[in-house]
Amino acid sequence: MLEKFMENEVDANYYLTQKQIEGIKKWKSRKNPLDNIYTKDSEFVRTIVRRSWGDLNAEMGLYQDERGVRKFTEKECWRLMGFDDEDYEKAAKVSSSKELYQQAGNSIVVNVLEAILKELLINE
Repeated sequence: MLEKFMENEVDANYYLTQKQIEGIKKWKSRKNPLDNIYTKDSEFVRTIVRRSWGDLNAEMGLYQDERGVRKFTEKECWRLMGFDDEDYEKAAKVSSSKELYQQAGNSIVVNVLEAILKELLINE
């Protein structure tokens, strides 16, 4: 379940205002983040990609909890890609918010990479 990747305390600036939600509803894009709103019970999320619009990744979607609809935090994106919080904290010391989102989007899921490497080593 998605809940295990989510932070318990999230700053209010990650939450969308009603004005922002109304603006997003008017997007003429083929991908709209409002089409993909996840909850703690969701079993998967769409692919995290490098490109974003003001750190709002339209392809990934949004998360809804008891406080409202919000974008995923940088740490949540890192967790979803298989990184632990220690790795994230090290990167957060030297990277901006935008860079942290981009690094998550440029990454390969850690356990997928591990599985590929195991296959390569076993079949050598």
